Amino acid sequence: MGTARSYAGCAAEPAKGKREKGRARIALGLASSLAAFVAVRARWKTSFEKPSSNPPSGRGGFYSVFSVDAVVAQGYEAGGHRGTFLGFEASALIGTIAPVPQIVDKVSVPVIASGGIMDGRGIVAALALGASAVQMGTAFLASRESGAPPSHKKAVLQSRDTSTVITAAFSGKPARGIQNAFISLMREYEAPIPPYPVQNALTRPMRDWAARQPDPEFMALWAGQGSAMCREAGAGEIVRRLIREAEQVLGALSR
Repeated sequence: MGTARSYAGCAAEPAKGKREKGRARIALGLASSLAAFVAVRARWKTSFEKPSSNPPSGRGGFYSVFSVDAVVAQGYEAGGHRGTFLGFEASALIGTIAPVPQIVDKVSVPVIASGGIMDGRGIVAALALGASAVQMGTAFLASRESGAPPSHKKAVLQSRDTSTVITAAFSGKPARGIQNAFISLMREYEAPIPPYPVQNALTRPMRDWAARQPDPEFMALWAGQGSAMCREAGAGEIVRRLIREAEQVLGALSR
């Protein structure tokens, strides 16, 4: 895909043309709040839309030189780095259930719900909010096909509902992961943490060393808030179980 562009709570990769060398290209926007989405939409218009005397229907005098195929609405519960930049950290701490319907009402492209969705109940809830699909990462973190180190998988499988925190200690950018010794030590550090990518470069030797040991107390154990619900199985088995659970929930609701 194209060069990643990140603005005020939304990361999007513009697709430079519908196809390149026979390959379809898809651009996704990542928003962690409605305010972030509105901000990036305004920036997108000024950066990627041009005036036109004969625009496509509904464009209001403008057409987009790039297009977004879908928007990922990321809640506070999501593991890993937040979909936010430029001072939106505090305002973007919003759960998945709030931004999804608000963003659905503002866009004409599919909205993909992300954050804290771990089973069939979460999938049905996201669809009920208007999402067209869900994005699930932590649910597959301990799967046999996952590339996470064994020590990372073990930490996820042993986690509880209060195990994860949001920290900038590892990379300089807010991210959710499992609490460990390094995060605790950095809370006592009085000086401001350098921003991304400086802090990310500074901690890389430590993280590489910890991975070789392995020592999970100094690894970035990214995981979502629902990590305690993570299941150890093959990815295919997890998908089949998710489908069964969603169908059971839908069946119960229809009775």
